[in-house]
Amino acid sequence: MSSNAVGRDGVLAPAPGHEALTGQGGFRRRRGNGRGGRGERVMVPDATFTSYYGRPVVKPSPWTEDIPAYLFLGGLAGGSSLLAAGADLTSRPALRRIGRLGALAGITVSFGALCTTCASRPGSTTGLRVLAQIPTRS
Repeated sequence: MSSNAVGRDGVLAPAPGHEALTGQGGFRRRRGNGRGGRGERVMVPDATFTSYYGRPVVKPSPWTEDIPAYLFLGGLAGGSSLLAAGADLTSRPALRRIGRLGALAGITVSFGALCTTCASRPGSTTGLRVLAQIPTRS
């Protein structure tokens, strides 16, 4: 039990030697049983994470703004189409129309973002050469 008297305005009579130290470096709150209260002196400095050769651990993203737009708008189109399907099942023609138009707009803009990305990267049309070599029946 503490010997400090506490009132509405805070500690009325602080006990000598029990004042809280603020701004003192070198002490950390102990993690563990959750009782806290006492700190312990830091014996080891904080860890710094570096890779073996000084290069970044994670490579920077090669994506431009078009790829996240493509992914987001594709998901938005899928959600709108599910909303339109639910409206169709519950006989709500106005909501069905809005959902279908939203899905159509989202997939159109998403496809445009994908085409922009594919056109800007060299070698991205390599997969299309396979389609050119497929023989057609005559």
